[in-house]
Order: sequence, then structure tokens, then C-alpha cells
Amino acid sequence: MTTLVQPGASQGPPRAFGYVRVSPDFQATEGRSPEVQKDRIEAYCLSKGLALSAVMTDPGTSGTTPFAQRGAGGVLVGMVRPGDHVVVASLDRAWRSMADACGTIAKWQEQEVTLHIINFPVDVSTPVGVLVFQILAAVAQFERALIAERCEATMKAALIETGGR
Repeated sequence: MTTLVQPGASQGPPRAFGYVRVSPDFQATEGRSPEVQKDRIEAYCLSKGLALSAVMTDPGTSGTTPFAQRGAGGVLVGMVRPGDHVVVASLDRAWRSMADACGTIAKWQEQEVTLHIINFPVDVSTPVGVLVFQILAAVAQFERALIAERCEATMKAALIETGGR
């Protein structure tokens, strides 16, 4: 029996790319270090039968920087092809802007690229999955705003305490 493979069709496990981001603040104690994220991505791909081609890393990068404008994020956006998979450890490691998250996801859906968010087991190719994704993206953006607010308050308090130094 002969099996015909259409031109461009892949043989073997689907190609996957991991994405890791660590903000400028030290986060190793929070389980968000690049190594921890990479280990989680590798284990996830193995469990799902995905061939992990590369893990792209943006160390010391703010989540407020648009995904495609980050070093590794921009490379990743240019690398993915129809049928590829992108795997991130958690939503907030990829995005802190709802608009950027939704725009990136919409582009990947048009390209037939599947997104996997390890701590978010919802299929973003369904209407319910997209709704839940959008809500959580809004929460991630809100959380980033709260972090910025707390940092500013701490800096002001330190200035007052040190007499403006």
C-alpha cells in the first residue's frame, strides 16, 4: 500500500517553539526563571508529542514591550509556519498587554499556528477559549499596572525617607 504525502505536509511530530521571558526584575524565586520555564516547556512538548525545535528567550524584557518587538519574540513571529505550535509556560510570560496578546493570537490563528499556554489548559481555537483568554489577558494587563503603581509608590517613599537622594 502506498501512502501519498501532499507537498508541504510534514512527516513526524508537529514542530514546536518554546518562548521564555523574564522581566528585568529577578524572578528566580517565583519559579519564573528561564531554566524553570524551559524545563516546563520541554516536559509539556514531550507529553504532547510535539517536536521542540527551539526555545526562544527574552531575558530582562518587560512584558509591556510588544511581543513582535522583542528580540526573541520578533524572531519567533517570523519563524512560525502553518501547522507549527508555540508553547509558553504562562500567559504573563508572553504578554502583559491585552491588545498585543489578542493581536498576536489572531495573527497566529490566521497562520494556523497553535498556541499552548501550559498553565492555561483552554483551546484558544474555540470561541469560549478565546473569551477566557481575553479575560485573562485583561487580568495580566491589570496586574502589570498594579505592579507599576506599587513600584512608583515605593520609589516615592524611598525618596522621602532619604531626603530626596
